[in-house]
Amino acid sequence: MSDGYQLIATGKLDIVLRAFKSGEFLLAICHWIIQQLYVELNVQLAGVKIEVIKIEYIGAYPGLAIRYENPTERTNLGPLVEATIDRLLEERPLDEFITFLGASSTDWLALDTRIMTEGN
Repeated sequence: MSDGYQLIATGKLDIVLRAFKSGEFLLAICHWIIQQLYVELNVQLAGVKIEVIKIEYIGAYPGLAIRYENPTERTNLGPLVEATIDRLLEERPLDEFITFLGASSTDWLALDTRIMTEGN
């Protein structure tokens, strides 16, 4: 746990995070993944918030984390979320991500700046 967050790390997500240096692009991917997780895991994520946070480990970069509404009465959803992320990154076609980007009105640069300068 880091500041009340359970960090999410998967092999496939790590490859994406290391491959792209654009914070805005990484944020867009992370937000697309979050949207897909809530669709895929719906009820299992009750009482859970998945967020993009600033992770600082040999530098700083955006990453995914779970925040439990009631941390004392939680189950460890990390393995389920991580397995779902890997499956999504492997199975979902690129056009789903492109459609997500086209429908979004998010200013990814402003969001990246806020997360990386203000923290979580």
